Amino acid sequence: MIYLLFHLLLFASTGSASFFSLDTNVSRVDVSHLTRTLSFPPNEKLVVLHKVAEDFILLGGRNRVYNVSIKSMSEISRYEWMSSDEARNNCAAISQNPSSCDNYIRTYFELTNDTFILCGTHGLQPTCAEFKKGNTKPLRLISAVGMSPIDADSTAPFIRSNENIITVNVAELSSSEPLLIRRNVIKMWKGIENDVILRTPRGLSSFEQANFLSMHKVNKEVLFFFSESPMEAEGCGLHKVARVGRVCEDDPGGRYHPLLLLLFMSLSLFTNQMRLERRRRR
Repeated sequence: MIYLLFHLLLFASTGSASFFSLDTNVSRVDVSHLTRTLSFPPNEKLVVLHKVAEDFILLGGRNRVYNVSIKSMSEISRYEWMSSDEARNNCAAISQNPSSCDNYIRTYFELTNDTFILCGTHGLQPTCAEFKKGNTKPLRLISAVGMSPIDADSTAPFIRSNENIITVNVAELSSSEPLLIRRNVIKMWKGIENDVILRTPRGLSSFEQANFLSMHKVNKEVLFFFSESPMEAEGCGLHKVARVGRVCEDDPGGRYHPLLLLLFMSLSLFTNQMRLERRRRR
């Protein structure tokens, strides 16, 4: 996820592959086709949510989603969704930063041709909302456990998998342990009672204070890339090490508990150049 503060740098799509994957909210930027800049208000903390056809992108920001034309570099439309008064009051009681009580929109899921779901921080109380294309205000709010980060500054990549969203978020404000979560958005939208949320178990030390960067689908698996503090055996003065993990896209969960079974490949991603530089510093 890439934060776009004050100015959004967009890239023309002609002559190169799209810079944005249809399945994930993590941007890929091609600097060879830089054309123009589009300005936004300060403290928007914009992220790319979705690419629409070949010409538009949706940007999630503070209390708004912007529909931007890539070709004309102009705002086509916007959707507005602020934190409720109740959420703001609860947030103000625990946070000394007023901006944290805003609603930073971080997740997108298209339901039908004219209906979609947005999820946001909603004053430190992650919530989703149903929108109809063309209507600027939400139709209704939906409970959204794990569907959005709590903190607007957290990196929370997500990826669509059939009727599900796979994402990674900290479940509680007091926790620093992110959970990998898979949830059926259609069931959540319909309010089906047996909407089971699959997640990794708590207490995975490898995820403690981890920073998740991106997710990518490869066949029937989802790869996720993250960084974390090194273990004692691989410290060597490093502050962070990069790793990659994977889950099966259609994993049914555990036998007795609704936990996403994690096929974990904790692989350190070192290059020869990095190792050479480390040897030189010794």
